[in-house]
Order: sequence, then C-alpha cells, then structure tokens
Amino acid sequence: NVITGSDGIGELPTIKVTNTDTETIKIKETKAPKGYELIGETFEIELTKGVSNGHYVVTNATLTNDSDIATLSTEENTLKITIKNKPSKFDLALRKYITQLGGKEISDREPKVTYENGEIKYNHSKDPLTVVQGQKIIYTIRVYNEGNQDGYAAEITDDIPEGLTFLPDDTTNKTYGWKMYDSSGNETKDVKKAVSIKTDYLSKEKSESNLLRAFNSEAGISDTNPDHKDVKVAFEVNTDSMSSKNKTIINTAEITKDEDEGGNDIDDIDSTPGNNEPDEDDIDKEYVEPKYFDLSLLKYVSKVIVTEDGVTKETETGYDGTENPEPIVKVELDRKKLNKTEVKYVFTIKITNEGEIEGYATEITDRIPEGLEFHEEDNKQYGWKIKEKGIVTTDYLKNKLLKPGESATVQIVLRWINSDKNLKQKTNVAEITADDNPYDAPDIDSTPNNNKDGEDDQDDAAVILSISTGKAASYAILVVWLVTFTGLGAFAIKKIIL
Repeated sequence: NVITGSDGIGELPTIKVTNTDTETIKIKETKAPKGYELIGETFEIELTKGVSNGHYVVTNATLTNDSDIATLSTEENTLKITIKNKPSKFDLALRKYITQLGGKEISDREPKVTYENGEIKYNHSKDPLTVVQGQKIIYTIRVYNEGNQDGYAAEITDDIPEGLTFLPDDTTNKTYGWKMYDSSGNETKDVKKAVSIKTDYLSKEKSESNLLRAFNSEAGISDTNPDHKDVKVAFEVNTDSMSSKNKTIINTAEITKDEDEGGNDIDDIDSTPGNNEPDEDDIDKEYVEPKYFDLSLLKYVSKVIVTEDGVTKETETGYDGTENPEPIVKVELDRKKLNKTEVKYVFTIKITNEGEIEGYATEITDRIPEGLEFHEEDNKQYGWKIKEKGIVTTDYLKNKLLKPGESATVQIVLRWINSDKNLKQKTNVAEITADDNPYDAPDIDSTPNNNKDGEDDQDDAAVILSISTGKAASYAILVVWLVTFTGLGAFAIKKIIL
C-alpha cells in the first residue's frame, strides 16, 4: 500500500532481494493527497533481479499496467511510482418535486436519473399541477452528490411565493426543522412576515448519517448511486394572497450552505450556494396553477301547458334565463270553464360551469311555493323525488361531467292548484344543493344548500294567474321595468293568445 504525497509521488517500501527470480509486486493507493480523488486501480511492477558485487539486486523494474495515470522512475536505489490523481470535485445537485397534493400521493414527478457522456441528468415533469384554494401541497427536496468527494447539504432554503402559505405547525414542517425568515433575513414566528424558510436537517451537526457519499461513475446508476437525501416541506394554497388569480405559482428551493466530510465550508465546483442563479444545479423550481370551481344555476319558465275542456295547448315562452329584467309569466283563464281547466308550468333549470375545473351538480333542489303542486308522474324523466313537504330533489346530473363553459339542463313540471282564490304571484326557487369535482374544491362564490338569495347557484322564476269572464284563455309575459314616474311604477305586458 502506498500513500501519495501532494506531488502525487509514492515511495515504495524497501524490497529485500534474496534470489534472481523475476518477481511481480502489486501497488495500490490507499490515501490520496488532499484535494485529489483516490485512484482505485491496482498497479503491477515486474522486478528483474540479478547479482552485483556478490549481492542480489534489482536490475530492472517495469510497470506492467497499460495505464496513463501512473509512471515508474528509478533514482539511485529507490523506485518511485507517480500517480496522476484527478482533482477532487465537490458537487451537490438539488431537485424539487411534488409528492402529495390534497392528501393524495403524487408518484409520477420523481426524478429519473441517467448518466450520459459523463453527465448526470434528471428527467421529471415540470408541467404545472392544478391546485385549488385550501389544498395542502407537500414538496420533496432531494439533494444528490454528483462529485467525487463526500459532503453535506448543511442548509437548504425555500422561498414562500405569493399564493402559498407556510404551515409552521404541520407535522412535516416540524419533522424537518424548517424556520421562517422575514425580508430582512431575520428569523420570525409570524407567518405573515415570512418570505422564506430554512432547514439544517441534512447538516453534519444534525447527524453524521446525513453524509452524502461520492458518486461512483464506474458503478452505474442505482438507488444509491448517486447518493441522495431528502427533506420535505408543506404549504397550503392561498389564492386570496395573490394579486392575480390567473398565474402560475413558482416555488424555489436552493442549497445555501455546503460542508465537506469534516463539517467545514467548501465550494461547489459548479454552483454558488444561495445566489439564486436558475442555471446552476443546486437550485430547482416546482410549479402549480391555481384554478377555481364555480357552478351557476338559472331558472326560467320555458313552457305553459293549458288543458281546457279536454283540449291541451302548449306554448313555448322562448326564454333562456338570461333576460334582464326577469319576466313573470301570466296566464288568464275563462272563469266559466275554470273547473274544467288544468295549468302546468314547465320550469327549466340550467346548470353552467363558469369555473376553470370540471365538476358535477350532484343534487338539485326545488322549493315549491304555495299554490303550485308537484306530481311525480309529471316528472319521471328527470327523477324528481319528494324530500319533504314543498321540497323535491333530483340527482339526474350526478354523473354528467361539466367541463368549463359547458351547461346541462333539467326540467320540473308544477301544476296550478285550481281555485279562484289561488291567483297571487308564485315564485319557484331552485338551488344546487350538492356538488363535486376531482379536486374537492368548494364553489368559489356559492355555498350549496344554504338557500341564500344572491348566490349564483340559486335562482327563481315567477308565475301569476288571473281569471276573466268571457275571454279566451291566454298567457302574458309580465315584465317589471325598473322605471319610476313621479313615484309610480310602470309595467309592460306582452300578451299572446293561446
């Protein structure tokens, strides 16, 4: 065994010559000079021996290896082998990727490592993942040792971008010892002041087992070559903190302090810790894109069906729910034929996906006003069922996936309760009372099943019925115009003969 000095020269031990036979000795470097890579190759030297002045001596020495990294020389009675050690290379690389989103494991973003033309490469998707308000994201930050020198990633820094909130009490963040820092670089306990977080979880001080062993280029890529260590960090999506809802959130992690095997500061061969240079390999970014879920409901009278003396007439209103002001449908009946008259109103309920992610209206509820009544035989097509008095529901659209911009409709038929006393305006209300989407995202501007006017998952449609003597049955569109003349309201009525 030979220990080489700073000049790369190793002096062979004394050889005692006792015969004239040819002899081969093997030499192996056991320790390289500081700053140089240890050579693992074994070198063979063939010694030719003879007799000189009555003594056995070495007359010739030859390095039998066909190698360009070692040479042999003779000086007087000394053999010297010079090994051309390569300079040692300290080189840590960092990759960042999402491993959990909204409680679901993400397994397809982990880096796939290859070694091509003397270079380690990492292949993994950087396409932004869709996220929604309130989701928790867990990122994995992996540090690889690409160099030929052991060392530690003594400190890792992660920024807190607009749109993410750090969770100091989360188990993951406590486990990996993340601390928050403000814009002045001072540690803070205030989440609102924090702009970055740091951890020394992989330092030598924390554990010598954090040592990242040198990369063995001859061994090939495996689960342990290049050696690597992980830390994790958890954030919550907070779109309320974003100046614009329509942009990608970029989260960056970087090695901000390196240590050699002894725990001393050391320079990385191709990166400067903490300089935020995107082209260096000790920094990496991960991307998410916040989107929102939003279903709306419009309700309108689409048809009136009047049966008088056994004769049925159906009249389409031509409405689509977007009229402004919203019309009121009025039906006039002949008092003399009232007992032989039946009126049905067909209400259309239109569900539209106004959001950015797909989803379902899994339940729609209709609240029936006094004066109208529900008959199940009129409503078999859309599966309406009585929930309780005055309230019916349907799950007809529960399996209808609505992509952004798409709409679907259901209809409900309600009958007028025949009575000359039942003439006041009746307002029928429908609401989305349950919804669903692949991200478990709440609707951005509505709360299902809260029966709250003003939210866009709820809408109403009004009808009114009057009785006149000696006139043919008709219905009119009563539109309330928001116009005032000297304190009096003005109404416009368009009448259509049935």
